[in-house]
Amino acid sequence: MIMEEELDGAIKEVVFHPYIKRMAELREAFAGKRLDTLLYEIRDHVSSEDLKVVLKTLDGLECWIKEG
Repeated sequence: MIMEEELDGAIKEVVFHPYIKRMAELREAFAGKRLDTLLYEIRDHVSSEDLKVVLKTLDGLECWIKEG
């Protein structure tokens, strides 16, 4: 179980790391866009399974922000 957790953490780092360099670019791309507009654009361009992941992630973010 410990190895699985460590592996999951390592995979997260590998997957996330390229986005650190793109943060400014992404911030600029999303600047001035409303969340509802972004969600409709996402909905129109991803599969239903991917949309479920996005929405579940947003639900988690909402909880984390309220806790933080």
